[in-house]
Amino acid sequence: MQLYTRFDRLPALLALSQLGQMTVNEAQAATETQAETQAQRQPNTPLLVGVDLGGTQTRAAVVREHEIVARVSHPTPAAEGPAAVIAVISKAIHEALELAEVGLSDIGGIGISAPGPLDPVAGIVYEAPNLRGWENVPLRDEVQRQFNGALPVFLGHDATLAGLAEHLYGAGRGTHDMIYMTVSTGIGGGIIIGNTIVDGTSGTAGEIGHMYLSMSPDAPRCGIGHVGCLEAFASGTAIARDANALIASGGGQAILKAHQAYLAQHPPQGDQSPAPAVEAAPRVSARDVAQAAEEGDPEAHALFQHAGTAIGFGCTNLIHALNPEAIVIGGSLINAGPLLFEPILQTVQARAFQRPAEMTRIVPAQLGDDGGLIGAAAYVRYRQQRA
Repeated sequence: MQLYTRFDRLPALLALSQLGQMTVNEAQAATETQAETQAQRQPNTPLLVGVDLGGTQTRAAVVREHEIVARVSHPTPAAEGPAAVIAVISKAIHEALELAEVGLSDIGGIGISAPGPLDPVAGIVYEAPNLRGWENVPLRDEVQRQFNGALPVFLGHDATLAGLAEHLYGAGRGTHDMIYMTVSTGIGGGIIIGNTIVDGTSGTAGEIGHMYLSMSPDAPRCGIGHVGCLEAFASGTAIARDANALIASGGGQAILKAHQAYLAQHPPQGDQSPAPAVEAAPRVSARDVAQAAEEGDPEAHALFQHAGTAIGFGCTNLIHALNPEAIVIGGSLINAGPLLFEPILQTVQARAFQRPAEMTRIVPAQLGDDGGLIGAAAYVRYRQQRA
């Protein structure tokens, strides 16, 4: 089958993804030191601002097409409430403009990528699990108020906007129908059909991490309590949960060894207080599992096989429901490479209808962490063109 033979091309696809990431990073390094030169490179293409709001970092960038002209990053004051976070967003935008040596009059608009669920039309974040006190926050209007209404502001879901970036400039370039799946701490997604983002009635379409794979009441729970959803089986959190359970039962020693080796190379920063009399059991991560698997540990390999199979079931459901040209998979777990992608592709080959499966490319994302910034900026033009 054509889908299965694509597995043979996976190293090349991953190399392409790494090349795309390297190219973006090199462009960023150059533009941050030579912002004025970069801003003049394509004078007919408008400058836009992209903001990527995360639970730990708030990033802002001045962007031209897919080229980051200048960027700024600040820790997100997640525990301090919406007002403190919005103040950091405003500060980051001002600093990015200053670094790019441009003013508000040079900017076509501001796009904000934020965690959801949210309503992109009303500009409201319904809730954000990693941000304290966020409930029905009118983020778009609040940011627009910070700039006295001088610029249009548009709000979109973080995974959807990363998908928009991949659709326009990354692994989904040239497709009309594409699904983006991000696999990291959780699993999110964005759906683009006919070159149009599918928002849904309440703006919350694309929550593909919460489609259900199991009806068993004993199935694992995701971080927000859903039982048996894709995120509960295959996210980085799920892999770490299963690895720690394995260690608690007396197994997983190679995973534990990988964790200890990582800590030896990356000692914890900050708290230097004496160790407690009874030391807590170490908490390994999906990164440790991937490392152990790459070193040949069968238990670690089985954990990734299980997660990849679950993602393969998810991809099969998406292929049957939406028949996309491509499913682009991003997020930190794609760094595991074939360890993750091999069971995904094998499961789709075994479970999906042959014809739509053969027509769907399942590929790693190319833009890496910059997808959120680039997609947020691109969302400005996307919304303006559809106004």
